[in-house]
Amino acid sequence: MLRISTLGGLSITRDGEPLTEPLMPDAAALLAYLALTDRPHPRKALAELLWGEEPPDVALSNLDQALTTLREHLGGTIVLTADTICLQPDADLWLDAREVEADLGRGQVDEALALYAGPFLEGFSGHEASPFGAWRHREGTHLHEMVVDALATRCARLVASGDLGAGTTYAARLRELAPTLPPHIWQDKLQAALCQLDAGEGVEDAQEAEAQRWREEWEQAQTERERLHQTTAYELFANGRETEITQHDFYQFVRVNEYFKAKAQERRYTIVGNAVANDETLVMK
Repeated sequence: MLRISTLGGLSITRDGEPLTEPLMPDAAALLAYLALTDRPHPRKALAELLWGEEPPDVALSNLDQALTTLREHLGGTIVLTADTICLQPDADLWLDAREVEADLGRGQVDEALALYAGPFLEGFSGHEASPFGAWRHREGTHLHEMVVDALATRCARLVASGDLGAGTTYAARLRELAPTLPPHIWQDKLQAALCQLDAGEGVEDAQEAEAQRWREEWEQAQTERERLHQTTAYELFANGRETEITQHDFYQFVRVNEYFKAKAQERRYTIVGNAVANDETLVMK
């Protein structure tokens, strides 16, 4: 069995043993894409995906090198034709990202959480400027949102049913994952549960404080979401017209988003600080 783990990093084993040599980033990126998409791809499309910033002949040469590496390690698992590349359709393949999706589809949240070891291809270096980098981000965001949404639903149901102990356990894991996503992805599902929690009797002070904190964050998220929905950038992106977003539209979006606003300010301070530190003609007083 070929086992490909993409969550929390990239790990590849065959029949329970690691590959004799770690794959180079190009070959690893190609394998991950072929496994996740699970269909034949034209050679030219793969070359553009991974090396779109390179001239076409260089991109195709890089693709050939990556394929040679994969064939050396995986043999017939890689299927090549004159025009397309894919993995063997009946290959004995296990892929953690697809297992997580399947578990969530069956309502097996605990099993999915056990497999979700971290962000998709975490720590993977290379191809950030290529279309592959954008694909990796979309795939990781989609999977992460699925996990957080399922976790929030489970947490909300437990709290609403009065099972505060189990609800708190799931809430702790939710707290680990949710900060990397916009709060509204999970806060809506928790609102009803928190109202139920407030109405309950015998709630400990710590749990009341947590409920209040969640409620305040939810109200803040609601306000911010309303602002974001009113921006031109949001409307264009939501309707599949992201290529029409202008620089002015982007600045408008940033100004109403507290997270981006803080990051932009932090970045400006860093740039100014570095400029001053590297300019011997300036004297800090």
